[in-house]
Amino acid sequence: MTDITSVSQLKDVKPTDCYFKDLQSLIERYGISVGYPDGTFRPNEPLSRAEAVSLLNRALDQLNELIAASVAASEDRLKELIAASEAASKAA
Repeated sequence: MTDITSVSQLKDVKPTDCYFKDLQSLIERYGISVGYPDGTFRPNEPLSRAEAVSLLNRALDQLNELIAASVAASEDRLKELIAASEAASKAA
């Protein structure tokens, strides 16, 4: 599998394909790279166990990155709120 960052990079995927929007979300929204070095998705080919493991691992890695970024943003916002609250109570 290779680094695909947009569903439009896949030569054998059309917007009319029933799986297009799901594939688009997986690639563009979640950053899960799918596809082969020749720029194909091969939707009708069987997936090997090795490919399944690779895809699942990349998906879980991306999920962990998204969770970590969300937690960091929440922690930053919480610190801002605490600082604002402390400043307001000192001013009162």
